[in-house]
This record gives sequence, structure tokens and C-alpha cells, in this order.
Amino acid sequence: MPIRPENKDRYPSNWKSEIRPQILARANNRCEFCGVQNHITGYWDGERFVKVNAEDWVQIEALSYDGIKVIKIVLTIAHLDHTEENCDPDNLRALCQRCHNQYDASHRASGRKSRQLEQMEKEGQENIFSVSAQSGAASGTKQIRCESCNGVIASLMAEE
Repeated sequence: MPIRPENKDRYPSNWKSEIRPQILARANNRCEFCGVQNHITGYWDGERFVKVNAEDWVQIEALSYDGIKVIKIVLTIAHLDHTEENCDPDNLRALCQRCHNQYDASHRASGRKSRQLEQMEKEGQENIFSVSAQSGAASGTKQIRCESCNGVIASLMAEE
């Protein structure tokens, strides 16, 4: 994944010149999760990557016409503990975009939520999206309430 501008200072100065190349070499220029090769062009067919000739624009055009997204694999380096300062080789993996996105999905979602809440606070907006669940007045129901105004958002049948 590209390094976010606000995180550039968290990486060591030898990241691009030494650390990244060492991890790619260790991985034999392949994704360490799925094994796809770096810098090849193709498309995902389920769990399998199908290589196409990057020069064959007729084939690429035909695949695109059929709704198949042709991509070029570019390996990125993932921090398994999500801490950019931890550049120990045991914490780093060379991953294709697909595997990196899958690995980081929940971490990125929580980070995105935090950034949204920070922005709302800066703008003086109240967080109206926090909800809590509690048992409703009628037996066998659960109510979802807004934490800001305590209004009922939804009433659900409780699982038995």
C-alpha cells in the first residue's frame, strides 16, 4: 500500500533502498501469501491468478469488455503488527495488493472510523452514529438506541 504522507516519518531512511528490496528478495519476488509473481499482468479467476500478455491489447480489451478487470501485480510490504516503526524482517511480508488488502481490512476500517470521528470533532459535529443495544419493553425484543438522544433506531426479535 502506498505510504500515507502523515506516516512517512515513521519509516526508517533505508526503507526503499535496503529494507523493501531485502523483503522482496527473501520472497523471491512473489506474494508470500498466495505466491503470485511481482510485475505480471493478468486477472483473478476466483483464487487463481491468470497471466495475460501485457502487450496483447486485443486480449486485454476483450477481457475488459467481458467485465474482467485486468491488473498488474505490484508487491507491497505489509507490517504484520501494523506498526510502521517495526521493520524487523519477521514482521514484514511481501504481499500482492489483494492479499495486503485482505490482511489489513479490519485494521484499515477501524483507522478510517477513527479519522472520521476526529474530523467530526474538529468540525464541532456530534457523533450520532454510536448505538447501544438493550432489552426492549416487550419480552423477546432487543432495541437499538442512539447514544446521543436515546431514540430507538430499531427493534429486533431476540434470538432464542
